[in-house]
Amino acid sequence: MSAEEEESIRDKPFDYSLSRFYDALPPSEDPNAESSVYSQVRQLQERYEFLESVGTGGTKQIDRVLDHRTNTEVAMARPREDLGERAYETFLTEARLTARLKHPNIITVHDVSIDDQKCPFFTMELKVGDSLSTILKKLSQDDVDYSLRYNRDTLLGMFVRLCDAVAYAHSQKVLHLDLKPANVQVGQFGGVQLCDWGLARVMGVADDDAGDGMIKGTPGYMAPEQVQADAKSVQTDIYALGGILYAILTYQAPHRGTEEDILQSTVKGTLVPPAQAYPDRTIPESLNAVAVKAMAVNPEERYQGVEELQREVRRYLGGYATRAENAGVRRLLQLLYRRNRTLCWSIGTAVAVIVIGTGLFIDQLRLSEGRALEQKAIAELAQRKAEENFILYKEQTKESLKLAEDIRTSTVNMMDVENFMGA
Repeated sequence: MSAEEEESIRDKPFDYSLSRFYDALPPSEDPNAESSVYSQVRQLQERYEFLESVGTGGTKQIDRVLDHRTNTEVAMARPREDLGERAYETFLTEARLTARLKHPNIITVHDVSIDDQKCPFFTMELKVGDSLSTILKKLSQDDVDYSLRYNRDTLLGMFVRLCDAVAYAHSQKVLHLDLKPANVQVGQFGGVQLCDWGLARVMGVADDDAGDGMIKGTPGYMAPEQVQADAKSVQTDIYALGGILYAILTYQAPHRGTEEDILQSTVKGTLVPPAQAYPDRTIPESLNAVAVKAMAVNPEERYQGVEELQREVRRYLGGYATRAENAGVRRLLQLLYRRNRTLCWSIGTAVAVIVIGTGLFIDQLRLSEGRALEQKAIAELAQRKAEENFILYKEQTKESLKLAEDIRTSTVNMMDVENFMGA
């Protein structure tokens, strides 16, 4: 460096704060070094660590596993070993169908893959809580804790959210075809998620298993067209939703007995309405009618969309009559009063005050009128008395004057007699 350059550098102001900043930096690390977290993830030979078996549901084995990449616990689903490779295609179809449904009330699929043994699996949210089936069983046993946590309106609120999930799936052209309380998961804080899409089908796509002679669904909740292997539609899921509503109202499945009895009852439509089957439950006629309509044997007689069924339950929760019950005038007036009880009390109180006030005012008027009449009568009596006294006074005055005149005349006459005698 030349002398001129050194002098130029010395003449420039030095930024000591910047110098202190660089001096405080730790020694430079190897730019090629990996962070500990990155290294852990990259070097993992086994992403998922088995923790425990959760249970078997339908055609799947569910385990609780630890995902080392995210360090979170998730649920892992695998085909049941006894089903063999023939179940793989259906299993992966379920995984893909569920993964495409993005809704807060539908279980979320994280990963779909095949393990080292060439067995497919998928991971999903690990939910802590109870199934709706467990909750209803506890309620049927009069469990105090569950009775306090899950009253009828709370359960109906869950049903409304379940309808949201099914309506969304239908908007994506997906039918669930296995709706039942056991497939509805309720979280610790009331969250509702619809699970197990193993029988789900895309609308308008032929069912590859339709000719195998097997009935696919859950007896008691599956629609007649499922029992008879007929075409499925939105109304097929609506029938099952009606069955879930029936269970919410009664804590029991809509059809009971042996599997054969249940299937026959489903096809023949010999459903006993919930209010009739369980009179001790005090089931509102409005919801009783909704459940019966949703579970009609003929799909055309059911609700034509999940939103229509959902609106019926919301009407009940809002204090309105449902369309299914065909409420009369008396029922509508009762509901009007219940919806506006505070307002009705206020209006009733105001009317009562007005009536009482009007009555008191009328009584006061009558009392005042009576007093006025009494005073008028007294005045008229006094006037008549005064007039009579005046007439009497006039007569007495007249008599007094006459008497005085008579006395004067008598006095004059006596004086005249005395004068005559004296003469």
